[in-house]
Amino acid sequence: MGTVSAKVAPGHPEQPTLQPRAPRAPLVHAAMCRFADAVDFAELTTLNISQSGMLVRCAAPPPIGTTMDFKFLLETGFEILSGSGKVMRLTSDAELGALVGIAFDELEPPKRRILARVIELHSEPPADASP
Repeated sequence: MGTVSAKVAPGHPEQPTLQPRAPRAPLVHAAMCRFADAVDFAELTTLNISQSGMLVRCAAPPPIGTTMDFKFLLETGFEILSGSGKVMRLTSDAELGALVGIAFDELEPPKRRILARVIELHSEPPADASP
């Protein structure tokens, strides 16, 4: 397993603790996120997700270390997963714009099972190993 790289914002007092990188599943889906002390949730787009966190596209990325709440909603408005996390990585892509790596805080076992199922459904099937 590789490790997640993190860029610490100038003047940021603490270095984020990096965890081993968990397998990612591509998932382009709307997620509602509320950073730090914001009152309202804003819709962001996830690019991938894992048991340890997610990568989202964000027009105005918050600083590393910012806490956030998130929730995934079905089109019907039913909430299938929610929790909190912390911004651990900021990067940018010429096509996608600003990208924010978020590490999940500890999720309760029922939420972790839902997350595992979402990852299973969106993971790419393993390459056929037969000759």
